[in-house]
Amino acid sequence: MPYMHNGKFATLGKALSHYEELAKGKTKPLVGTLDPKLAKGVIQLGGGGGSKDDLKNVVEFLKAQTGTQV
Repeated sequence: MPYMHNGKFATLGKALSHYEELAKGKTKPLVGTLDPKLAKGVIQLGGGGGSKDDLKNVVEFLKAQTGTQV
């Protein structure tokens, strides 16, 4: 399943990695400006704000979120 509004990323991990790269300042947004919290690196996963397994753990957590709305 493609991720993002334009299907740019083939996997959830690649989509989350994109946000991490934005937070690190290694890439720029295609349109507009970053939310100030993202620009400060607040959502960095394993790239400096947490453990090396954070990205993998978030992906697995999000994949587990299935079922019907309560």
